[in-house]
Amino acid sequence: MFYDVFKTRYIPLADRFVPEDINQIRGQEHLLGEGGILRRILEARKPLNLLFYGPPGTGKTQVAKLISKTLNIPYVKINACTLKPGEWKKSIYQLTAKNKGSTLLILDEVHRLNKLQQEFLLPYLETGEIYLVGITSANPFFTLSAALLSRVLPLEFKKLSYENIMDILKSALADADKGLGLLDVEAEESVLRQIALLSDGDARRALSYLEALTLNKKPPIRITQEDLKQIGANSFALSPDEFYDNVSAFIKSMRGGDKEASIYYMLRLLKGGVDPRYLIRRMLIFAAEDVGLANPFALVVTMAGGEAFERVGDEEGKIILSFLAQYLALQKKSNDALSFLKRAEKVLDRGEKEDVPPFLRHGRRRKGKYINPHKSESEARKQKYISDKLREKIRGKEV
Repeated sequence: MFYDVFKTRYIPLADRFVPEDINQIRGQEHLLGEGGILRRILEARKPLNLLFYGPPGTGKTQVAKLISKTLNIPYVKINACTLKPGEWKKSIYQLTAKNKGSTLLILDEVHRLNKLQQEFLLPYLETGEIYLVGITSANPFFTLSAALLSRVLPLEFKKLSYENIMDILKSALADADKGLGLLDVEAEESVLRQIALLSDGDARRALSYLEALTLNKKPPIRITQEDLKQIGANSFALSPDEFYDNVSAFIKSMRGGDKEASIYYMLRLLKGGVDPRYLIRRMLIFAAEDVGLANPFALVVTMAGGEAFERVGDEEGKIILSFLAQYLALQKKSNDALSFLKRAEKVLDRGEKEDVPPFLRHGRRRKGKYINPHKSESEARKQKYISDKLREKIRGKEV
């Protein structure tokens, strides 16, 4: 079996079946292919402070280790999640004292560092005592300080393609040294395809699925569709970025009048575990913001749909959500409710205030004649409730 050198810890397939050469990395051709920025850094043998961000299971940590190997720089790996209070400074002091030259610091979950911890690292990056490879699956432009971001080169790792995952799975089945070849494992092609889809571009997850299906089986092992049913994994689970991307696509599809796309993204969110009530709230906002005055009744219909959903429950309620998404997608659109609001806010935020016209003032402060529209609607419309200049600004015509 696959244990460490002391035979004390079993090494999972995802941890042992890793690339040993930069050319074995799959799916990151934009960084490591001919002319890719990361390949040029390695070929020039010039270490830089780097930031790897992107989905999990795409090779970020392994590439960082291979940089250390290729450039012959010792590395230390720290996970920011495991740091206890007061440990950060001590870790950096020990790191720089132990290695008199430069050290490659592979910092997993770098976005977990607070602002002070990030700033403490900066002088060491500037002197070259530490070369940093920060690793995160979060959006670093929201989580890292501007000071740290200005000292690193951000490189985005892409989600692995279906073909990449299939290649990795087949290689793991064939490799007798680090993979499953030693165990005499075969898998139906349909099983591998399903694992590749379930893994959603995450090589680590794919290898974990594959290994789980071999446990407690005696060689020769054959993995079938029946085995796969036991995984019970949610293949539609959404990362934070995927959640916001799909919400954005859902809204934009309804705005663009594409009812098929609206239904697709709605279901993608529901299967990803999103609360249906969240989608109802988004559609209520959409009814006012995007359909708006083109059909004010859309807001009434959407509100009624939300109440109907609560009456029938989640399962049949999907029919109501489908109805609402298609209904809203097919409506004529007007964004006056939002655009007029935003422009009026902009005017006020600039400090542009007008006195209330004398004829509109309250009680004794009122001067001049106020024409009540219930007596003469045509004459009431001729009254100047705000100045022409302000009106044009709210209409979007700056003067």
